[in-house]
Amino acid sequence: MGAGNVLFHLGTYLQPGAWYRFDAAKGESTRTALLQVAPFNFDDAEVVREFAVSKDGTRVPLNIIRRKGTKLDGNNPTCFMVTAATGSTNRRILPGRRHASGSTRAAFT
Repeated sequence: MGAGNVLFHLGTYLQPGAWYRFDAAKGESTRTALLQVAPFNFDDAEVVREFAVSKDGTRVPLNIIRRKGTKLDGNNPTCFMVTAATGSTNRRILPGRRHASGSTRAAFT
C-alpha cells in the first residue's frame, strides 16, 4: 500500500459504509470497490443535530434524519430509536396524541 497510506471505512446516516484508500503522497482519498449499496436513495434527506436536556441538566445529543424541507409544525409522524444504559428500544411517535406526561405534542405507542 505504500508508506503513510491508510485504508479506512466510512459510513454515515445517509450513505452506507465503504472502504477508502488515503494516498499520503497525493493527500487524496479514493473510494475502493469494497462498498455497500443501499436499496433506497437518501438524496432528499438531511441530518440535523438537536439537544434535549435531561432532568439533571445534561445536554443529550439527538440526531434527526428528515426529508429536506419538512415543515416543523408537529404534524409529521416520527420514529425514534432510543439507546439508553438499559438497552435499546424502538418507539413510534404519533403527533397530536396525548402522552402519559400530559404532553399533546407527541405520544409513544
